Amino acid sequence: MVRRVYIGLCFCTFGCGDPLEREFERLEEGGAAAEEAMMVLALSEEPLTEPLIAALGDERYSTRARSRVADVLYRMYARNGDPRILAALAGQAHSDDREIRLHITRVIGLLGEEEQTGLIVDLLERERDDAIRRELLVALENVLGVFRGGRYLVFEFAALAAAERERLSRILQRMAANDMSDSLVTSANDWRERLAQNRLEAARRSLLQADLDAAEGFLRAAAKIAPESKVVNRHLGSFYLASGDSARALDHLRRHGLLVVVPQLKAEPRIDGEMDERAWESAAHLTEFQQLPRSQRFRKARVRSEVLLGYRDDDLFIGVVAHQDEEPIARATEHDGSVGDDDCFELFIDVDLDQRSYHQIIVNSIPALADFYNDGSTRHGTPDWNGAIDVASVSEKDRWSVELTLSARDLGGKIPEEGTLWGFNAARYHVASDEYGQWLPTPNSAHRPDHFGFLLFE
Repeated sequence: MVRRVYIGLCFCTFGCGDPLEREFERLEEGGAAAEEAMMVLALSEEPLTEPLIAALGDERYSTRARSRVADVLYRMYARNGDPRILAALAGQAHSDDREIRLHITRVIGLLGEEEQTGLIVDLLERERDDAIRRELLVALENVLGVFRGGRYLVFEFAALAAAERERLSRILQRMAANDMSDSLVTSANDWRERLAQNRLEAARRSLLQADLDAAEGFLRAAAKIAPESKVVNRHLGSFYLASGDSARALDHLRRHGLLVVVPQLKAEPRIDGEMDERAWESAAHLTEFQQLPRSQRFRKARVRSEVLLGYRDDDLFIGVVAHQDEEPIARATEHDGSVGDDDCFELFIDVDLDQRSYHQIIVNSIPALADFYNDGSTRHGTPDWNGAIDVASVSEKDRWSVELTLSARDLGGKIPEEGTLWGFNAARYHVASDEYGQWLPTPNSAHRPDHFGFLLFE
């Protein structure tokens, strides 16, 4: 009650003396007094926009007071959308005062106005302070990011002209190449991935229109923006494969770590979960896993995982190793139970390489199995398929491991021979860290056969 009376008295006295000076004194004080002053100024019925804009650029006031004036103007803009406020904030984004630039950048991000996109790119090109550049990237995310389905953040680049996209790409490439903090390099690379994703979407539209030349152009543009991107290079390799240029496709996929050559083992491993036999010595070995990406954010998995692959005749042999200090969680004991909620590995296999249908096998440390077939008509497929899978596991102090044998015929494929190509992915869920790591990243969902990697049988 006292606070309401005080605010009312302030409004009553705005006709006498210099109310701005009084409120500015309180802005300088900080704490509750500053918050009170900001509320009074933001809610005032008096025409304070011009005086506040003038104060924002008046260096006689302290950096702290001017930063709080920026907050007041932000609140006023949220109420009335006065374009003069946007112009004033944009002007101060070039201030020589680092703290003012940093604070204005945050305010611009909170506003989330698309018309500020060009300004943000301009500032990003000029700015050399890492903290401010990081805030500029956050501001860009607020301006261009849209939550889809209330869950995943996607980016709409319509507000960014083609020339601005190209300029932003060059800026981000320079940022990623320079000696900056790891977190800023990561943020810059996240944005390169988002820009590349925009080009991938353009390529998809061109393919739907049967414009192969345009599609290849967009794919190459995406690869130029994010040359290390697994997602981008997977799409480009798949394009070469679909175009009939197998040699080029396989070379591209191999160079970018999207294809693993599966050797023919000299002897059949004993399925006991140990993987300590000489038969495994020549097996392909996967050790690099990434977290399931959300909104084109790619991060290396924190927990260590391994997958071994080899084949003989009709059988594919797979060994998995889950490194962890704590005892694995394994509540599911029945076939096709909730194995995916435990510490587990998941295997995804697309034997006909239609990038639509696939088999999924989930195994925990017991080992309990859940196996599914998805013909592409549903998200997760059906548990009606029950594979003839030989499986065994071992749990040790700092790891657990599983060996499996799968029949190519049981998977609906032909006996592998030299040159046979399958779609494949492997994933591991670690309960303690709630981390879902993948050999190849499949944005937003693991059930993306169009993002699986490849097995090439030799």
